Amino acid sequence: MPSRAADGHSYGDALHAMVEACKGYIAVNENNYVVTRETSDWYKARVKELEQDWWPRWPRHEQSAFRGEMVDLKKLCSDYIAALEEGRDPEELPKLQADTLARMRLSYNRLEYLVYKISIACGPSNEHWIHETQRWFREGIIRHVRPSEFDNDFGGDTVVKDAKRSILATFAAVLEAVRQAVKDGKTPVLPDLSDKRKFWALHDLFARVAMLPRSIDAVINTAAQPSLAPGGAMHSLAHGSTRRFELSARQQSVYGRRYAHY
Repeated sequence: MPSRAADGHSYGDALHAMVEACKGYIAVNENNYVVTRETSDWYKARVKELEQDWWPRWPRHEQSAFRGEMVDLKKLCSDYIAALEEGRDPEELPKLQADTLARMRLSYNRLEYLVYKISIACGPSNEHWIHETQRWFREGIIRHVRPSEFDNDFGGDTVVKDAKRSILATFAAVLEAVRQAVKDGKTPVLPDLSDKRKFWALHDLFARVAMLPRSIDAVINTAAQPSLAPGGAMHSLAHGSTRRFELSARQQSVYGRRYAHY
């Protein structure tokens, strides 16, 4: 079986695709110092967003989509230059952007990545902390929302996008707080995700998800916690077998009494 490095899905391939797209933009605007500087800044910002240890966790179709965008940008730039050289009116160049990366930055995949980083912040062999982080993630997130529901754009609602941006920023802050506690020799503490004032964006998303038509099997997951070895994927927690049970009064109030027994 070919490796990702061999079939064009490596991190290096992703960076190379971005470099080539940027070279295309610079070539279109040859000797334009401002464009060269802005393109360089754009590239550096995208590299910062696309962490090397996050890239392998992307679904392969998303990796392909990202690289495809960069290849298309490069081709558009080449076609633009060719049209000018042939005396034709070139097609208008699109803005230098990475839509797939922007979407992935607000995805459930990104959330899992941050939680994984939190889980190993005390060391990859600290099984107690890893287990505690898994429990925290399961109780605070997995039992309320599925990956596909988190990634729902709700018709392009900008409020939802802003909420996701806030959620991801909050989890990134949790990661930094845990790292700082470890650095200071203190025992880190995971925040209470049920705090609606602190995690208002998360609970706003939960409320929107609760309005989506689906069965309760898609909402509540009480599977036994599998172990998460360093490098493992947090999403494995969301796909275990589901035990049937009665909903609590709070859950009935959220999801409706029709789901109380199933």
